[in-house]
Amino acid sequence: MIKVPKGNTQKDVSAEVFKILDSSEPRSLATIIDVPCGDGTFAKFLKDSFPEAHVVGVDKFCEVPDRRIEFFKLGAQDFFRSQCPKNIDAITSISGVMCFDVTEELLSLVHAALKKNGLVVITNDNIMTVRDKLNFLFFSHFKRFKLTFAKHEGNWNLLLPQAVYMLLERHNFRVQSIRYTSIYVEDWIFLPYTILKILR
Repeated sequence: MIKVPKGNTQKDVSAEVFKILDSSEPRSLATIIDVPCGDGTFAKFLKDSFPEAHVVGVDKFCEVPDRRIEFFKLGAQDFFRSQCPKNIDAITSISGVMCFDVTEELLSLVHAALKKNGLVVITNDNIMTVRDKLNFLFFSHFKRFKLTFAKHEGNWNLLLPQAVYMLLERHNFRVQSIRYTSIYVEDWIFLPYTILKILR
């Protein structure tokens, strides 16, 4: 069993992204862009897993010292505007959609960069867990994210799955699947509540 590094996201997310990429035809992964790539943990794992692929990492704040990765220290929009990549086989964005200022414009640029039948894998952190809802109800804040952010902070643009889906549809992406991955032990505490909701 391949152990996929967690990186700076929730558990099992990177593993699920890799599973999607790994199920693609190897010849279809000549070029992979990971944005934002953070410190390059997942990008380096991609290069180890697909050594023939040209792996590109893009991040506004971090550095990726691995010379096997072509790295750009840019924001996502700035990268796609300035570099104008074309015929890209796969683009991954792990826990990044909430970091982007103008998501609609970015998705338009991403779509233009992809080759026909290219693959985009986007993950989005969940703010709809029972724990988040209870925290907001009783304490006026969420469990995993702050209620407000400073101007210099990322992760502020929290989008619900419905919004991400609609943005993708508007920009002519064909959504193949929506999956939930990060189940923690403490989540099982709320199983009886969930069953009652289903049976109502």
